[in-house]
Amino acid sequence: MRKINLIFIAAFIVELIVILVSYYYLANECGNACDLHSFLNPFGIGQSSACVEVCARVPHPLFYIFSDLLIIKIVIYLIYLFRRNKK
Repeated sequence: MRKINLIFIAAFIVELIVILVSYYYLANECGNACDLHSFLNPFGIGQSSACVEVCARVPHPLFYIFSDLLIIKIVIYLIYLFRRNKK
């Protein structure tokens, strides 16, 4: 196995561990139901116009940040594999 493949696999494993820990252990058990954090807005920038305060499990912001990084890294790795096999 090539060294770059091992680097990508190790990075995938580390990111998956951070995602799972941030979702299950760092989540706010009674957060705001209309939290602004999302995959497209991982830092929660902006204001919500009207929200009803209810008890809902809200993932930690690290969950969204590392999920985005994982998706980007998967795309980069697939492009790398495609270009390597094309030669």
